[in-house]
Amino acid sequence: ALTSLLWGKISILAPNISKDTISYYYKKNPSIIFGSPALLDLTMKNIPDNQDLSFVTHFISGGDFLTPEHAKRGEEFFKKHGADKVIIGNGCGNAETVSIGSTPVGVPLKQTTAGKILVGSKAMVVNPDTMEELKYNEEGLLCIAGRHVFKGYYNNPELTQKSKFIKDGIEYYITGTLGYIDRDGYFTVTGRQ
Repeated sequence: ALTSLLWGKISILAPNISKDTISYYYKKNPSIIFGSPALLDLTMKNIPDNQDLSFVTHFISGGDFLTPEHAKRGEEFFKKHGADKVIIGNGCGNAETVSIGSTPVGVPLKQTTAGKILVGSKAMVVNPDTMEELKYNEEGLLCIAGRHVFKGYYNNPELTQKSKFIKDGIEYYITGTLGYIDRDGYFTVTGRQ
């Protein structure tokens, strides 16, 4: 629904992707695919050589980091299937931040990062022990605030309270993702809490 509201596009939720169904989903002509390295591998192993994928513009990996070498293999695969200008990169997110906290879409690609923090978000990296804000390029825990961040866990105010904190009057969600933000606004993932 968020995709439709923001971009006027249709989202395809594909909970049961397998070697038997992957070709079916690609026949729906998705342009931007949010997946994982495993989904990219499933795609490369099971899409027939003659299937046209020219409509694919982006493959964004989340849930696990896509190495530059893996991304290069993916680019070559998509180009062989007609997607000559495909961009393959990493993103980062949580369901609590409407899935996406950073993305390589619409910005120059820095393959070793998870893209830029989304416009409209307030993000900071904090020391996980003290919750004090860190400087650019200092590794810590990513926290995000914004109108897109969830209000709370259903019927679980205790968990909601544990997952948020207030700094300078702004409520931040603690993503559980470790990394750092550089001076250009790109987030590099280094691990999970």
